[in-house]
Amino acid sequence: MSQDLNAQILNEIKGMSDGQTSIQSKIEAQEATVAEMKSFQAEAISEVKSKLGAMETEMASRRQASAKKSADAGYEARLEKFNAELKGRGKTELKGQELVDTTIAYKQYLRVGENGCSSEQKSLLNNITLTDGGYLPVPEIEQGIIGREWDQHGIYDAISKRSMGSNSLIFNFDDADYSTDSEYLNSLANPTQEHDPVYKQATIGSFEQLWRFEVSRSLLEDVNFNLEADVLAKGRDGSMRQTAAQVAIGDGVNRPKGILTYVDGAAAQAETYQTIQAVESAAATLGWNDILNVLPSSLTDGYLGNASYVMNKNTFYSLLTTTDTTGNFNIANQINFFSGDKLAVSILGKKVRFDAAVPTVAANANSILFGDFEQAYAFGERTGFSLIVDNVTSGMNIKYILRRRNDGRLLQGRAVKALKMHA
Repeated sequence: MSQDLNAQILNEIKGMSDGQTSIQSKIEAQEATVAEMKSFQAEAISEVKSKLGAMETEMASRRQASAKKSADAGYEARLEKFNAELKGRGKTELKGQELVDTTIAYKQYLRVGENGCSSEQKSLLNNITLTDGGYLPVPEIEQGIIGREWDQHGIYDAISKRSMGSNSLIFNFDDADYSTDSEYLNSLANPTQEHDPVYKQATIGSFEQLWRFEVSRSLLEDVNFNLEADVLAKGRDGSMRQTAAQVAIGDGVNRPKGILTYVDGAAAQAETYQTIQAVESAAATLGWNDILNVLPSSLTDGYLGNASYVMNKNTFYSLLTTTDTTGNFNIANQINFFSGDKLAVSILGKKVRFDAAVPTVAANANSILFGDFEQAYAFGERTGFSLIVDNVTSGMNIKYILRRRNDGRLLQGRAVKALKMHA
């Protein structure tokens, strides 16, 4: 009996062991199934992620292509117009690598000025130099440049501008180059003609120009855009507007002396390099005779080639609306409008620039300037701004101070004439 009991116990133990083995086997099988499911799940997740990544890449590519297409809209037309203008000016059309290199050079010039360009870049820029100053905008960024024909800073756009690396800049020039006896013509006709130079000198200093802003700390913290960047951008824009106005009408006291302040008050004064001659209009009202005859005929011949008109836009509108004896608009056929990316105006082939600082038509007002502003006036400016942030003394505000230095001087008064309206 004892043996039977032992055998029974052994059988039960064996059964339990077999059952345990069966359970273990089932557990292992279950774990294998779970592992397989995890592997499948990981593969599925990886596949979904891959598909999502591919979709995001595709969407980004489409957005980029759309943006590029939008950015490139009109590029070919601008390039064609750009090369047509170069060709019309007797210069080389730009294509391929030369166009790429010129675009890079132009961007470098916009960032750091001419002094920051290499000799090779300056050579490339020479091909897009405009006779009335500056450079022809390259097609890639022309669309982003605001048309300056109507930006109300015509004098600033027309003058000669130089970057200053020190506190002063000295200009030396020959005042006898274009004298009233047309020496430059006589020298062509007469090989024995002698030139007697009369060298003059103009020194440009550097007046300090400050723009101050105070912004509350709470406003800086609470707005949902970069207020500080916006303030600084407005400061730079305001400083440029101030500079443009000073070049036109500044009195020279702690600021540049503007070109209009050099106009002599007396009509038909004698010509001199230090002042701008005022030529009296033919009548009390502005007429086309003043534009087409009085001003061009009074300007010394040597300055006519690069001459342009500068006037207040309202003066131009009054010219457009002058009427004849029958009441019809008396618009001269010599005026030309170009409609495209910009609206440009020229009279007898001479560009019309607009400046808000030039007086409108009134008795004794110098309402129109005509001449070669690049030779007449020079402006020197230190490159860039300096920024001072006062985070201590302004209490609950933060004070920003933008500082720059510049100055301007008349070089050659004969190069420009002013139309003084009849009393």
